[in-house]
Amino acid sequence: MTGHIPDTGPWSRAPPQSYLSLTESQEAALRAYLDSASLGLERDERKHRLAPLSSLISRLLPLFQAILQLPAREPWASTRAAYLLALTANAPRYIQKLPLMTVSDGVDETDPDVCAVIAEKAGETMQGVLDLLGIIERGWIAVLRGEGWRAGEDSTGGEAVEVEGGQGIDQTSKVRLRSVINLAREKILLWARPYGSFGGESMGPDGVDGEVHTEEERSGWEQQIVDMWKGILEELDRQTPPEEEVI
Repeated sequence: MTGHIPDTGPWSRAPPQSYLSLTESQEAALRAYLDSASLGLERDERKHRLAPLSSLISRLLPLFQAILQLPAREPWASTRAAYLLALTANAPRYIQKLPLMTVSDGVDETDPDVCAVIAEKAGETMQGVLDLLGIIERGWIAVLRGEGWRAGEDSTGGEAVEVEGGQGIDQTSKVRLRSVINLAREKILLWARPYGSFGGESMGPDGVDGEVHTEEERSGWEQQIVDMWKGILEELDRQTPPEEEVI
């Protein structure tokens, strides 16, 4: 059961009430899919077979969707959080290992028509990265709030579903998640810098050198990279009791 999400069970596009529980056979099938897909990514990373980036994104998106569709109630909620945390930590590392796109030898990059095609494909791939980051952010906010997840019409869609008795994650997992997010933001910004205009940005609205950024930079894909997963951090802050805040 590799390469695609099983088309039956609560990870398929079903009504919200289907996310409340899993039968033993459904859970076994979904675990088998998640484990096989995750191990496949780790194996291909070791063998340097993750490329191209567009292919990697097409593998990661359905995997995140499948994890998010695990029920938000225990005993599945903790399993969902564990799988999601592991893949959230690994995905930025996979992306960082690959170029935005690779131009084949012999391609005339001085030809305006060729350059236009290259730019279009690069833009599509970057949009795929942004779509993936967006799914991860929205998914984590749902998980932190103890909500379920309903997949959209394609792998980039989806929405949170309120679930009675849904469970978030414990404080230890929240601390680890914050660490994973901060490290991932650094990795993705470092990876993206050669492809855009970031000025002196260092994961914030103002560059470390005080450089003023143009409106185009603030509203373009670069700003989406800079703002990566801020929504997750804000939700973590919202759920952190005052006495546990770190100064």
